[in-house]
Amino acid sequence: MHPGSNLYHIRPCREADLGAVFALWRQLPGIVLRTDDSPAAIERFLIQGRGSAWVADVAGQVVGAVLMGQDGRRGYLYHLAVAELWQRMGIGWALVEAVLEELAAIGISRSHVMVLADNTEARAFWEKLGWRERRDLMVYTRAGEPQAGEEVR
Repeated sequence: MHPGSNLYHIRPCREADLGAVFALWRQLPGIVLRTDDSPAAIERFLIQGRGSAWVADVAGQVVGAVLMGQDGRRGYLYHLAVAELWQRMGIGWALVEAVLEELAAIGISRSHVMVLADNTEARAFWEKLGWRERRDLMVYTRAGEPQAGEEVR
């Protein structure tokens, strides 16, 4: 148990939480949301059963969230976020542990996370948890034309 864990509860995300989760993601500078991260797209992703979402709840308020996907062999963590007032209390660690336990239960032992190269705080967080940077891979992305207002990197 991590210090401060009596203040928050880690649980699966409910449909009613999605508005608060998106609000959290939008307020943090290290989270990049694109068109394919729309509420409708995330709901489809979750309904298809290839992923899940977890939240950290404090007295009914969502203060942290993470999205998990898997392809049957590997797990993928997306948009791990903790509200600024609740950072450094073990919530990010607890959300990651919940996802890893879920993946282990279905036989997946290797997971990946993508972090923006200039997000030094996120990189330090993952390294502190024992994750290692892969330097042997490059990520290539192909997407359709950006939609109006979509951030492109």
